[in-house]
Amino acid sequence: VLNREDVEARVAPISYKQEDGDVALLQENKALPSNAFVVLYTSGSTGRPKGCVLEHHNIVSFCHWFDREHQVTSNDRMAAYANFGFDAHMSDIYPFLVAGASVHILASDIRMDLTSVHRYMEDQAITFAFFTTQIGVQMATLFEYRHLRTIMVGGEKLLPFKKPAFKFYNAYGPTECTLCCTAYQIRHDNEDAPIGHAIANVRIYVMDESLHIVPKGMAGELCIAGEGVGREYLHNPEMTAAKFVEVDGERMYRTGDLVRWNEDGELVFLGRIDNQVKLRGLRIEIGEIESVLSRFKSIKMSAVVVKEVHGVQMLCAYYTAERNIDTNELQAFLQKSLTDFMVPEIYMQLEEMPLTPNGKVNRKALPEPVVEKGEIVAPETETEKKLFDVVAEQLKATDFGVTTNLISMGLTSIGAIKLSVNIQKQLGCSLK
Repeated sequence: VLNREDVEARVAPISYKQEDGDVALLQENKALPSNAFVVLYTSGSTGRPKGCVLEHHNIVSFCHWFDREHQVTSNDRMAAYANFGFDAHMSDIYPFLVAGASVHILASDIRMDLTSVHRYMEDQAITFAFFTTQIGVQMATLFEYRHLRTIMVGGEKLLPFKKPAFKFYNAYGPTECTLCCTAYQIRHDNEDAPIGHAIANVRIYVMDESLHIVPKGMAGELCIAGEGVGREYLHNPEMTAAKFVEVDGERMYRTGDLVRWNEDGELVFLGRIDNQVKLRGLRIEIGEIESVLSRFKSIKMSAVVVKEVHGVQMLCAYYTAERNIDTNELQAFLQKSLTDFMVPEIYMQLEEMPLTPNGKVNRKALPEPVVEKGEIVAPETETEKKLFDVVAEQLKATDFGVTTNLISMGLTSIGAIKLSVNIQKQLGCSLK
């Protein structure tokens, strides 16, 4: 557990001199707003690590917005869930120390055990938590809380779900622009959540390839200006010049994300501008297909990739849903909004999407479209039958046996976490 006094005592910038074995205080070094605060490394969509330099004024502006928006006081208790390799750990710590609140750092060995995380949050009377999107939805829907008042999520598209009793925020922001640039509070059950509008001291623009503002409702690149924009990519002037640009005298960051304004003046995330594939000579925007998929009733999360099936490149749609989806119905729905060559040919419903350690869709881990299940061995003992029923209920399928590899059925790491919770609830035992 950290508190503000501990941190100030440990990190206050002080200069010393040594004379005849004695150490004397020279002066306290005051940080300037333009001084570098931190270098955060991110691979982004290129896979090549880039050091994002943020300055003191960046994090100070974020903390002031955060504390005002969420009315953080010294009575709050934050669950610091993000690991230190993920920029979100700064939003777990600094806004709460600024407000004099306490920060409770979760042990690494319980972070993927959601039952243990929930127990810790209840034992410590946690009032606020930030999670990656899919983890946050699980924490909001699987458990009840006595003390929690707010969960914020980010890092992935948030698909419709039942609104919890406490406040739930959908946030967006690239590392280069200090954690969070837009936010939206969920107001209704199963709403198609946008990423909201700009936070304080941040300006948002939706622009075309020539960096001209596009009309409302038209898709374009999200460009960010204001106090959140970082300094540069460390020792990478070419990349800095390409992404940190000046338009009409205003410095801004080109995110490479495709967005549009909706009728309510909220920003809707559509995907990556560079997330294009070329199939049979035609360029296809994957984000556009995924956006239409997400509007189909009951679908929670989707991803579209090109896979080779029997030597032929095909568009494959992966999705999670609240019910078994009839693929013919889904395909007919997509054909109403997409041109023929953009309609996927193969559909796979998964229990959960495979995620990266930062909670984003791990496209490389999506299962192959054709999977052999092998021999199905039926459960025999009473315990096996009960366990089979729990697994079948979660997978929404029964065509497997006690020796079936559940990964071949679409079970992912996040799905395994949820399955562990369900087994503990229904059978009263935990998995190790």
